[in-house]
Amino acid sequence: MLFSITLLALYYAIVIFKFYRKELFQARFNKGKINTTSSEVRTLLNEKASKTTAEAVKDNLTSTVHEFVYELKTLLQQLIAQKEEKAAIMKAAVKLINKYQTLKGSQFQPGLVNLIAAETETICGIRLNTDELISLWQ
Repeated sequence: MLFSITLLALYYAIVIFKFYRKELFQARFNKGKINTTSSEVRTLLNEKASKTTAEAVKDNLTSTVHEFVYELKTLLQQLIAQKEEKAAIMKAAVKLINKYQTLKGSQFQPGLVNLIAAETETICGIRLNTDELISLWQ
């Protein structure tokens, strides 16, 4: 049993050494050396900072989308409970869209257009055509 375990450990050590020997020797010989210039370091740091900023903007837009969706569903449910007509529903949707100006022209707008079409049909039983949906965002 002990012989089998020793043989197996030796086998794995040889396999690991065979496949990772370049990385092992590079790490040993490059230990403590920095291969980048200070301008390259600054560039890398600036890229990381801009990615972080872009991610923060996207996260902010994502939370805005969630708020918009919640308010849209609530608004449509209130309007249908009041038995409002199509024109009043569209006017209220325009007001809601104007409240969320940051979503206009964003990557989320096409999805929100589809959501508005689906929710007005599901909740209110009103089907909006393409021209009506586009006019909501103008």
